Amino acid sequence: MKRFLVVPLVLVLSLSLSGCAALQTRLAGTGRPTVITTLFPQYDFVRAIAGDKVQVSLLLPPGVESHAFEPTPRDIANIHRADVFIYTSKYMEPWAPRVIKALQGRPVVVVDASHGIELEAQEKHEDPYEWVGAFDLVPGYYQLVFSRVDGKYADPTMPIVFMQSAYSKQDALDAAKLDAKGLFEQATPTLLQHGGTISPRAGIYTLEFDQNRNDSIFSIRIETAGTYVLVTGHLPSEFEAGRHFFRDAQDRDVVSVVEYPDHKDGDPDHKHAHGKDPHIWLDPVFAKQMVDNIVAGLAQADPNNAAFYRQNGDAYKAKLQALHEQFASFLATIENRTILYAGHFAFGHFARRYSLEHKSPYVGFSPTAEPTPRRIAELIENVRKTGSQVIYHEALVEPRVARIISEATGARMLLLHGAHNVSRDDLRGGATYLSIMEGNLARLREGLR
Repeated sequence: MKRFLVVPLVLVLSLSLSGCAALQTRLAGTGRPTVITTLFPQYDFVRAIAGDKVQVSLLLPPGVESHAFEPTPRDIANIHRADVFIYTSKYMEPWAPRVIKALQGRPVVVVDASHGIELEAQEKHEDPYEWVGAFDLVPGYYQLVFSRVDGKYADPTMPIVFMQSAYSKQDALDAAKLDAKGLFEQATPTLLQHGGTISPRAGIYTLEFDQNRNDSIFSIRIETAGTYVLVTGHLPSEFEAGRHFFRDAQDRDVVSVVEYPDHKDGDPDHKHAHGKDPHIWLDPVFAKQMVDNIVAGLAQADPNNAAFYRQNGDAYKAKLQALHEQFASFLATIENRTILYAGHFAFGHFARRYSLEHKSPYVGFSPTAEPTPRRIAELIENVRKTGSQVIYHEALVEPRVARIISEATGARMLLLHGAHNVSRDDLRGGATYLSIMEGNLARLREGLR
């Protein structure tokens, strides 16, 4: 089987003659390559592939939830001193590209473990709106100004929802997208013409633009300071003719604190929650490709032991294949194919591999995100409707929502471990990627009967 260089575009070490010499000098000094991995699966894969021929360390401290992690200056310094740096992808570690850029010219082999894997977009909905923005507003009067562009309005009318949120920033945005979708699809809109007033308590409006005016203006009165969310059927920029559409009483721009889609940042993938699903390791078939990538990186850094790494990599992939076959064999026989999960659902690739469905009250993977009461109520109703005896929850995060659902329905709480990290006790107890996934299989057998 042909082995390939891990990531031509991300493998910043082009290993010029001077780079090769520098790397070999470092290996001669330590005797073993030093390897730094970002997540537990890669760490465990390296242990299985390389054994004691490398010094491997896990960047993520035991027990820490991975999505909120940012490397410290000491972590970055350690990466600069390493021989191999293995990360998942720019979608899982959005800080990695800037660290990798700083490695230019250093003899560090950088392995993108997702190389060769087609990442799926995170859960996508056909939404009836095109734009959502969250604004921090103080009491006062505001205006929405929609203008002709190139002599005409982008559309004669536009549906909008304007409402106060109990959340802030990204959480407000996520909650509004769910609530607004229901309003757009089910509620009867109030028709509002030029000069009309929008209330945050009135639900959905249809704005009718005055075809005899260059600008159609709608007023907003805010009585209580807080976060407010505007949801529109078109991008507001389609109605901007030289000035921002949201104005305060002094005719100043009112800018969102966060918006979707986000056009403020030049990098569309800068937010984990809005890019591709990075949780590739939970699919055992993708895990085999990760092993190939890691083997190639280790062989690049330490060619004297390349054959050893390849042999062990092949042996470990056989174990991953056996794991995949166990999942496939069991999951092919069940009628209940929906995982009811009270956490941030990271098993998207896993669910697609085995044709499973899932329901979760969370949107995205931010560890600070909170589900809306409506979403929790929907999952409670789903548990009752299906007669499920189990509600699954995630690891390393307080299972508060799972506990609420369990108390409301009598369903037992079971862990479905995302394997991105382990607790300190689990690490000391010898936890491995395979043992975690085998535990998940046992709990799926218990909950999907």
